[in-house]
Amino acid sequence: MAKATETLPSKSVTRRHILTGAVTSAAVAGAAVSHHAIAAPHVAAPTAEGRRLLELIAKQKNTYADISNVESGPYSTEEEASAAMVDAWDAVAALGSEIAARPARSLADIVDRAILAAWSCDPFDGQLKSDGDDCCNFQAGHILAVLSLAGISPAQCNVGL
Repeated sequence: MAKATETLPSKSVTRRHILTGAVTSAAVAGAAVSHHAIAAPHVAAPTAEGRRLLELIAKQKNTYADISNVESGPYSTEEEASAAMVDAWDAVAALGSEIAARPARSLADIVDRAILAAWSCDPFDGQLKSDGDDCCNFQAGHILAVLSLAGISPAQCNVGL
């Protein structure tokens, strides 16, 4: 304890003051970081194209639901509903191809790709399932982690119910 109370040669500050100040500063900084994390849950967002992609996927999902209710939905025949579904599918695939073709230069570009990856997976009980090549579900875990940074649920990215 003697060292902690010794006066430093250049100032009248003791080592104990410095140690106490460092611990207090670290606690305040930690509180500020945890408060910031609570106040701002979304640290990423999709690009404008990614938001458009989510809109197209929602439209595709609505079209998919309308196919099962042709009698009460906006389509008069099953063929008309199927054609609308193909159009919605093609719109998502076309925009997805554009997104995938451009280089990833930001976290927003990565979020867009996670939306596409989730769209291509089959959801099951809130989890994404790929074609079976995903050892230990690492790919799905990565997709979910990136989506969570932007506050996007897997259900927003997939048509399957």
